[in-house]
Amino acid sequence: MKNFEFAEIMQTIAPAEMAYEYDNVGFLVDLNNEINKIIIGLDLTPDLIAQAKLNGADLILTHHPIMFSKINKIQKDDYEGYLIIELIKNGA
Repeated sequence: MKNFEFAEIMQTIAPAEMAYEYDNVGFLVDLNNEINKIIIGLDLTPDLIAQAKLNGADLILTHHPIMFSKINKIQKDDYEGYLIIELIKNGA
């Protein structure tokens, strides 16, 4: 399935309207790829990214978003930046 199809399914399970206004819901790194396998976690961590890569996951679904507020710059030596770069490199 495509990202938008998965988003439609998630909207029926957990409608975005139920989120608090400060919640950051939805695709935060959207590669518009085909989704065949999903890995789920509480937080995005390097270990979760490694598990996704090892298991061939196309999407990582976490309860807590990687970004709560605006990021002005993505740097590989910054923890959030490192995770975002890893997601993009691995296509997850």
